[in-house]
Amino acid sequence: MQHRVADVVVIGGGPAGVFCAQAIKQLMPRNTRVVVLEATKELLKKVKISGGGRCNVTHARGKFSVGDLVQQYPRGNKSLVGQLTRFGVDESHAWFEDRGVKLHTEPDGRVFPATNSSATIVNALLFAAKDVEIETRTRVTDLAQTPDGQFEVTATHKVSDEERRWTASCVVVAGGSSVPLWTLVKSAFAIAIEPPVPSLFTFQIDNDPRLDGLAGISVDPARVTLPTAKKLKPVTGPVLITHNGLSGPAILRQSAFAAIPMHAANYKLPVQIDWTGGRWRLHEVVQLLKDQRLAAPQRNLRSVCPLLADGKPLLPQRLWSRLVLDSDVQWSNASN
Repeated sequence: MQHRVADVVVIGGGPAGVFCAQAIKQLMPRNTRVVVLEATKELLKKVKISGGGRCNVTHARGKFSVGDLVQQYPRGNKSLVGQLTRFGVDESHAWFEDRGVKLHTEPDGRVFPATNSSATIVNALLFAAKDVEIETRTRVTDLAQTPDGQFEVTATHKVSDEERRWTASCVVVAGGSSVPLWTLVKSAFAIAIEPPVPSLFTFQIDNDPRLDGLAGISVDPARVTLPTAKKLKPVTGPVLITHNGLSGPAILRQSAFAAIPMHAANYKLPVQIDWTGGRWRLHEVVQLLKDQRLAAPQRNLRSVCPLLADGKPLLPQRLWSRLVLDSDVQWSNASN
C-alpha cells in the first residue's frame, strides 16, 4: 500500500468537487496540497451532457433573489441561504467572465456559454484546477479519523488494483448520490445521513385508457397535484403525455418536491392533472359547459372544447375527446 500526505482530499470529481478543490487551492497558501479522488476515468462527465451539451451554467443577473433561488430546492433550502448570499448569481457570472468565458442569457433566464458548448465550461473548470492533483479511476474504500484529528482516506486504483492511503487535515465529500460512499461516511464519523431517493423522474400511469394513443401531446400550462401528499403544493407548467404516462417540466418538478412521499408510497399513488392550468375555478368551468350547451346544442361533446384561450381551444382535440365521459352525446343532452 502506498502512503501519501495531503492537506485536503476532495472525494468526487464532479462540478462540486472540482470547483471546491480549485477554490481551496486559490485561497490557501501556495504549497497547500489538494487532491481530488474520482472513481471514474473522467472528471465533469455530467457537465458535458448538461443542457443538451450546451451546459446551462447559471441564471440571469437581476432576475432571481437569494430567496427566489432557495425556494427552488425541495429540501435543505434554508441551509443554502448563507452560501448563495456569499456566492450567488452575480458571483458565478463574474467567476466565469474573469476566466475569459463569455456568457449569454436566454429570455427564460437560463445562461449558457456564448460558444453553446459545455466543453467551454469544462475547460474553464479544469484550467482553474490545474494546480490540483487529480486521481481518476480511484475508488474510496475506507475512511477513518486518527486520534490526533487527522483523516485517513483509503482508495483502490481500478486499473492497477493498487491500494493507496492519504493522510489529510481535511476531507471534503462531494460524491453525489453514491450510496457506498455515504455509507462509509456514516460509519466512519457517526454522521446522520438521509438515504437518497430518486428525484426528477417521469410518471408511469397504469391502465388509464384516456391516455392511450396520445403520446406526444403537450399542454402548457397544466397543474399537477398529488392529493395524498397533503403538504405539497400543486405545480403548474408544461405537461407531456408519453407512451407510458406523463412527463414534462411540471411533472419533473413535482417529482422532485414529492421525492420522499412518493418513495414512501412505493410510487403507487394518485395524481390529478388540471389541464386548464388553474385558469378557472370549478364553478366557472361548469358555467362554460352550460354556455356551450346553449351555443351549440346539436353538436357532439367531443367535437367542441368550450375551454378557450385567446379564442382558441385550450386543449388539443384528441385529448378533449378522451376527457369527456360520453363523446357521442350531444351538448343538448348533457346533464347538469
